[in-house]
Amino acid sequence: ATHVVRLSLSLPISKAEFNLEKQAKFKEAIARAAGASPADVAIDNIEALSAGRRRLLASGVRIDVSVKAKDKAAADAMGAGLTAGNINSQLSKVSLCNLRAFVRLYPNLPASGISSLTVQMLIAVTNE
Repeated sequence: ATHVVRLSLSLPISKAEFNLEKQAKFKEAIARAAGASPADVAIDNIEALSAGRRRLLASGVRIDVSVKAKDKAAADAMGAGLTAGNINSQLSKVSLCNLRAFVRLYPNLPASGISSLTVQMLIAVTNE
């Protein structure tokens, strides 16, 4: 059974700006932080976040990502690498902006083997 580590991140760029080139760089950064191959990183959803205040700066995108792991140990190791600081340092290497917020949804595997996701952490990373 494949294990999957899921993340939900938000970046302070618009959905239009988050084009295929940036998506590829983003996957590369997530893969490096997770110690995985970019081929194992999937962008599941990209959602525009509307600005509550009418400042353009406040807009951004929420990106749901999943990273495939071969087993639970690999998933745990990936989860350990996917910290906000780690992801940010990889994002800066591929010249993408830092995270605005970050949630790790971690597969919590009960004995039955069905994974129920629990929110492991929610960190607001940048204060604009």
